[in-house]
Amino acid sequence: MLNNIIPRLPLLNKLCWVQTLIVENKLQPKTNLSCSIIIPAYNEADNIEECIRRIPKFKTDYEIIVIDDGSTDATPLILERLQKEIPNLRKERAATNSGKAYAVQEGIRLATKEVIIILDADMSVLPEDLTLFVEPLERNIVSFVNGTRLIYNMEKNAMDQLKHIANFLLAVFFSLILRYRITDTLCGTKAFFRKDFQDINISEERWGDLTLIWAAKRKGLKIGEVPVRYYARKSGKSKMKFLKDGFRFIRYVIKVAITESWKTS
Repeated sequence: MLNNIIPRLPLLNKLCWVQTLIVENKLQPKTNLSCSIIIPAYNEADNIEECIRRIPKFKTDYEIIVIDDGSTDATPLILERLQKEIPNLRKERAATNSGKAYAVQEGIRLATKEVIIILDADMSVLPEDLTLFVEPLERNIVSFVNGTRLIYNMEKNAMDQLKHIANFLLAVFFSLILRYRITDTLCGTKAFFRKDFQDINISEERWGDLTLIWAAKRKGLKIGEVPVRYYARKSGKSKMKFLKDGFRFIRYVIKVAITESWKTS
């Protein structure tokens, strides 16, 4: 682990001299990609309708899949009503709350289109920005698009300073371990080809963001990032617990570090 990480630390990495030549096939752009938009939702009655209605109308075939992760509020009733109005809206309800990773995995299982886009129901990332995530895939620039909230200035109260620092440090350490620069590991908005993730198991990490990025790296996919504006959630409270989930993230990052070190040893 030390051999993998220390040479990539700031200043120390200047002592290394590596000459690299990368040759890639020039791929033709892909047009008219169909999209499955997956929205994990748990007790989002105040947000879910606006979130769905604000999804832009894609030029190509698309579907909206909402995975209700065992909500105890009016979320199921709202989805029932919306499904009668919106023909391409599908929904699935879990019996109990199992976490965002479970909801995303269920969405991938139910998806039928070429591209999968994940969108959080709290609208901290605007639904209107989803088209930005499809373009890099259509142009064959990358095969996995990760949103990053840490580039542009955020709306006031969107993320407190402690969480901002924790997110930054997590991204730094995860990048060192993967040997691939990621500026934001926990942005919930991502896009990728369904065929690349049909066999993935992301339920071992409750939120799924780290697992998806690691899986993309393991599969040799070219990862790109799209900066997004980050806003305070419209209503309700974040489901992420700083300390409890923070320890989970640390434990998972250690697991990845050990696995990656074992592979390269």
